[in-house]
Amino acid sequence: MLGKLIKYDILADWKKYCLIYASALVLSVVCYALDSFFSSVNNNLFLVLTEALLGAALMVMIAASAVMTVVFTVMRFYKNLMRDEGYLMHTLPVPTWQLLASKLITSYIWCFAAVIAVVICIGIIMGEPLWIFNILGDLPEILEGGFSDPEAVGAFRAFIGYMLATAALTPLFFAATIYLSFALGNLSNTHKLGMSVLMFFAINAVEQIVSQIIMSLTAPDFLKWALSVEQDAVPDAELLNVLNRSLIMSIILSVIISAGYLIAAERIFSKKLNLE
Repeated sequence: MLGKLIKYDILADWKKYCLIYASALVLSVVCYALDSFFSSVNNNLFLVLTEALLGAALMVMIAASAVMTVVFTVMRFYKNLMRDEGYLMHTLPVPTWQLLASKLITSYIWCFAAVIAVVICIGIIMGEPLWIFNILGDLPEILEGGFSDPEAVGAFRAFIGYMLATAALTPLFFAATIYLSFALGNLSNTHKLGMSVLMFFAINAVEQIVSQIIMSLTAPDFLKWALSVEQDAVPDAELLNVLNRSLIMSIILSVIISAGYLIAAERIFSKKLNLE
C-alpha cells in the first residue's frame, strides 16, 4: 500500500515540478547559445544587457527550483492530510505512519530531481554536461596534491563523506520539523495553519537553545585543545579529525531528534486527529 501512496503523491504534482525543472533547463540552453553567439560580437551594449538579464533570470530560476520543491512538498502535506482531502486519506485502510512515510519518500524523490536539474543546468552553462563526474574523477589527485600526510587525506575523505551525509539527511531534518509542526497545529480548533507556523518557529527556537547549551558544554574542551597547540602548527589530520567528530555528533543528534519528531507526529495524527 505504501507504494500506491507514493505513486499517488507523485502523480498528483508531477506537472508542477516538471514545469519548473524544464523551464530552468530550457533557459540554461538559451543562455549558453546566446553566450556562444555574443562571444563573436564586441561592444554591443544591448547584447551585453540581454546576456546579463538572462543570466540573472537563470540564477533566479535555479534558486526557484529548490525553493518551489520545498514549497510544493509542504503544501502537498498540508492539503492532503489536514484539509478536506484529509477526511479521505485518514480513512484509508493504512496505518498513519505510511501516510507520513509516503510524503517523506516523495519529498526525497523531488529533492533528488531538483539536484539533478540544477547540476545539468550548471553543466549546460559551463559547456561541460559531465562536469560533476570530472570533479569526482579528479578528487584523488586533488587530495594527493593538497595533503602530504596520508592520515590527512583519509580524514578529508571522511569529512567529505560526513558533509554529503548531512546534505542527504537535510530533507529528513526539515520534513520531521514540518510534520511535527503540522501535527501540533492540528490540535487547534481554529487557525490550524497559523498555529502550525507558530509551532515551527517555536520548535526551531527550542532547537537553537538546546544547540547553544550543547555547544557551551563542549566548547571548553575544544578551546583547551586549540590553546594547547600553536595555530600554525596544528596538523591537518588533527584539525580534520576534530571537525569530523563534531559532524558525527551533529548527525547522530539530528537523526535522533528527527526520529523523535516523526514518532510524535505519527502519534498525534493517529490518536489526536482533529479535522474540524
